[in-house]
Amino acid sequence: MSVISLWEITVKLSLNKLEISHDIETIIDLLTQNGFEILPVIPRHFIELAKLPFHHRDPFDRLLVAQIKTENIHFISKDEILDKYDILRIW
Repeated sequence: MSVISLWEITVKLSLNKLEISHDIETIIDLLTQNGFEILPVIPRHFIELAKLPFHHRDPFDRLLVAQIKTENIHFISKDEILDKYDILRIW
């Protein structure tokens, strides 16, 4: 799981734009307990981000797309506009 997703969840929780049954600390603990690794943001993700066309303006999603392309991993999202980035989106 990307640290960017955790950042977005934290922001949305603090703005009361997301209702879930756990706080961010519990979410992180549950992810770790269930074998998920936290993917950090590294410089090469920003290099890929700079190359992306602006199919989508959401800064969280754009950085996630850069990570996905750089790390060659799958993306779980219901946002169909992200398919324009030539990534494998699941959902």
